[in-house]
Amino acid sequence: MQELVADVRHATQEVQGAAAELREIEAHAAPDIRIGHCEHAPLSDNLAKTSDRLEHFAADNEPGISRFTQQSLPEFEQLLRESRQAARDFRDLSRSLKAEPLAAHL
Repeated sequence: MQELVADVRHATQEVQGAAAELREIEAHAAPDIRIGHCEHAPLSDNLAKTSDRLEHFAADNEPGISRFTQQSLPEFEQLLRESRQAARDFRDLSRSLKAEPLAAHL
């Protein structure tokens, strides 16, 4: 019985020591946690404001964006295809002229 009481007292002392260490950790960390929260609050607010602005921008410009993706973008793609073909034709003409200069044809 005495051993059991001694073990309980020892366990109680360990628990009290651990609790004291936790209180000390909490006391040292609490200011940093408060500072961190204060520093992150403006960032969070700015992110929310930016998100709202992006939503409004997208909503306000949806017709223009849709028109661009449905009309202008395909036209731009066609222009690129035609430009590539013109570059190939020019390259072929250049090679042909190098192989058979105009003076030989006159």
